[in-house]
This record gives sequence, structure tokens and C-alpha cells, in this order.
Amino acid sequence: MAKNVVQGIQAKINHFKQTAQVLQTAIVSMSQMLEIHLDVIEALGEDVVIQSDSTEATAALADIPNQGGVDHN
Repeated sequence: MAKNVVQGIQAKINHFKQTAQVLQTAIVSMSQMLEIHLDVIEALGEDVVIQSDSTEATAALADIPNQGGVDHN
């Protein structure tokens, strides 16, 4: 009986090891993907020129009416 318990636990440990290996592989892949996305985002940001505050834009935004009775939860 005790032998079966130990063997069952060993099987679970092996399963956990395999799961950990799969997760490690996924983590590495996801990390690489995020690094690539970050490089793309940074490259796009280099091409964007942020203008100083425009009074015309501020005035145009102020002219946009608010929507009454809209629930934004």
C-alpha cells in the first residue's frame, strides 16, 4: 500500500515537472514576443512628433457636447 502511494506521488511529481517545462517554454516565448512588440512600439514612437498644446484643438474639444444619461460603468 505504501509503495503505491509513493509511486503515485512520484507520477504526480513527474507530471508537475513536465508542466513546469511547458510553462517555462511558454514564458520564454511570450517574453520574446513582448520584446519584439516593445521594439515596434518604440520604433513607431520615434516617428511621432508631439506638437505643443494647440488652443484650436482645445477649443474644438470644448465645443463637443456631453452625452446625458450615458452609463460608463
